Amino acid sequence: MASGDVVAEHEVVLTDLESRIFDLVRGAVRTGGLETVVRVAGGWVRDKVLGRENHDIDFALDNMTGVAFAEALNAHLAASGEATHKVSVIQANPEQSKHLETATVNVLGEQLDLVNLRAEEYASDSRIPTVRFGSAEEDAMRRDFTINALFFNVNDETIEDLTGHGFADLGAGVLRTPLAPETTLLDDPLRVLRAVRFAARFGFRLAPDLRDALELPAVRLALAGKVSRERIGSELDGMLSSARPVGALRMLHARGLLPVVLAVPRLLSHDDAHAAAAVIKAASAKGRKGRAAPSAEAAAGPALDQAVALLEVPEPTADATADEVALADAGMAVVDAVDALASAAAGATSACAGAAAAASAAADDTTSTRAVKVVRGTALLGEDAGRAAAIEAERAAEAAHAPEREAQQHPDRTAGWRGVSAAERRLVLLAACLWPARDGWTLGTEGKERGKPARTTASVLRNSLKRRGKDGDDVGAMHDAVPLLLAAAAEAQRAGWLDGADVAALGGAAGGDGAAAAASSGPGVAESGAAATEEERACLTLGLAVRAAGELTGAALALTAALAASEACGQEGTRAERLERLAGPAASAWAAARKLEGLVSAKGLDRCWERKPVVDGKELRGMGVKPGPAMRPVMEAQALWQLAHPRGTDDECRAAVAERVAATRG
Repeated sequence: MASGDVVAEHEVVLTDLESRIFDLVRGAVRTGGLETVVRVAGGWVRDKVLGRENHDIDFALDNMTGVAFAEALNAHLAASGEATHKVSVIQANPEQSKHLETATVNVLGEQLDLVNLRAEEYASDSRIPTVRFGSAEEDAMRRDFTINALFFNVNDETIEDLTGHGFADLGAGVLRTPLAPETTLLDDPLRVLRAVRFAARFGFRLAPDLRDALELPAVRLALAGKVSRERIGSELDGMLSSARPVGALRMLHARGLLPVVLAVPRLLSHDDAHAAAAVIKAASAKGRKGRAAPSAEAAAGPALDQAVALLEVPEPTADATADEVALADAGMAVVDAVDALASAAAGATSACAGAAAAASAAADDTTSTRAVKVVRGTALLGEDAGRAAAIEAERAAEAAHAPEREAQQHPDRTAGWRGVSAAERRLVLLAACLWPARDGWTLGTEGKERGKPARTTASVLRNSLKRRGKDGDDVGAMHDAVPLLLAAAAEAQRAGWLDGADVAALGGAAGGDGAAAAASSGPGVAESGAAATEEERACLTLGLAVRAAGELTGAALALTAALAASEACGQEGTRAERLERLAGPAASAWAAARKLEGLVSAKGLDRCWERKPVVDGKELRGMGVKPGPAMRPVMEAQALWQLAHPRGTDDECRAAVAERVAATRG
């Protein structure tokens, strides 16, 4: 087919506001005597072709800057009697993928972005390009994917497919790069993660050459070495907040990218991490004082060398290590169980139908449907002839045998998970990925944390993904709550609140005795003295679990149920076979978790972590308890009594505290 030929006629729905804006833009070109072709670029065009709403209109200009055109547009608005607003300029910010300054102006209440077309050239050691004015074809070819490289030509109201593939790829549900994928990905390795995010978001499959390129050692090294950890964390958040977060994680795992994204540091035991930190601290104290501190002699020699070696951040490797692969495999087994649990909780939900309904509801403006021509541009002629032929052959084969889309290979049900918010869903999935590292410790390598011991999960969230410290605390709290919830289930069975089948459905998550695990995680039930009867013991253990998880109790229960289902399912066979086996255990575990959650309210333990002590420090001093260390165990004993007796009166609590004080003196 000749370059520039019309390849289709497609119906585009424009809102009344969009039509008026485009009329004003054309008026500005005409009255200003400009020879400018104004195009809408990127996501707006993609979503219009897909029949989705998108109110983010980005204009690309072929022969002038965004600021210059915005001023001309304002002049036309004033002459037409429309309100005008100040033109603002957003400076270039390459780290955030803004490589040129962008002009913004308000037109008819809509904020518009305007920038000139551009071409980019990348150095081998950076994902930040050198940018210059470019043609429409150059601009299209430098974009990440063909579906994002379509233009809507405002001047003549046509859709321009200048890569030659964007329109067809949208119809086929394929994510493809305009240039050879290795070139596109190595130019900006952040596109590795954008590929996964877009494929999961739209339910598209990756083109075969793009899928293969994601596994190239050079691409893996570029992602690890050229993209900031902040951007990696941001892209992962985008995946986890999408309609198909599990699909995104599966895609990362299938391409061997999950170890690069999570960047889990070397795992140490609690004792080894703290011992190494003590050696480093002692050596630092010796250096500051200029003389040997009491423990500094132990810091000399091999012990110090080994401890300092732990502070070195390993260089990225072309292939994942065996430990990294094992950690990713184990984490994804739990993620698969989370997905199965969501299916049991909410049933299979069509995310596509939900998105379409939301888009339809959002279209509250008057609309008009018009048939626009789709023009195939000239960039295809400059493409490698072999790749162009391969794409056409692949497209013909797909038409005859529609393949299963990779992102939808196993439907992702978490978007319809009732009772778990989107924020909690994100934390459950992070906690699932990092469950295999839950007992690991590491040494901080940056800033004030350097040389200090930290839980591995907290280190991944804070340092590898540059997320809030609270995210690490929340994931750690969920991990800590799991053995406590298992102990609570066992005690609830003894109290007659749960039957044996419910406890069995949850019992495999800790891989051992839940009660023993709970005792090692905090004050032991038997030693607390706060609970005498089976019902009191059950309330206490359940209260300890709720206190550990706090606001995330529901999410921690979901994680516990997923772990139990994963344990019951086993790891034999293919992933498809395991997912099929997960259905039964997931349904049983979810039902048991919901019963345990119901007990929290039924026994009066809602928000028990917020409960204030009845007897305060002043009253304890009146009982003869000295302030300081002597008061702490009494206050903790009071807190345990309140958990064991959630409906106890203030007088009963005071009597229990007084008895504890008297017993201590005795």
